[in-house]
Amino acid sequence: MLSIRTWIQVFYWYILLKCSRLAATESYANSSTPSVKSSGIKKNAIKTFPVVKYSAELKIPGLDAECVICLSEFASGELVRLLPKCNHGFHVRCIDKWLRLHSSCPKCRHCLIETCEKIMGCSQASSSGSSVPVPETVSSIMPLEPEGIIRNYGGLS
Repeated sequence: MLSIRTWIQVFYWYILLKCSRLAATESYANSSTPSVKSSGIKKNAIKTFPVVKYSAELKIPGLDAECVICLSEFASGELVRLLPKCNHGFHVRCIDKWLRLHSSCPKCRHCLIETCEKIMGCSQASSSGSSVPVPETVSSIMPLEPEGIIRNYGGLS
């Protein structure tokens, strides 16, 4: 007779295998549709994200006291770029470099492609084409409202 721990391990591996097969099947089924590159965001779109001068008194939801990319604390007066929706803040040099290679927030992994498409009006995945430079501005902003949490999954309460 198998112990409860063994049954749990068997069930875990069964679910893991089932989910990986499902993901592979969905990936294969969707392979004919164009997919969004996860290679980063265009420089012009990145520059549209707001930049603020950091101070300890700055109270923006989602903004911490340190940059999670370089792991150093923000100094008063440093420029901090805020990401849309999540309002997470990072040193401008750190997040700009990150977003040229990735299309999500490094802290919460919120995908920024859709947001960039809304801001710029076209696809923002990186491309090799040349583009017109966009001047960067430092401004005071009000944070966006975070998206709500879905509590009703598939009609279940």
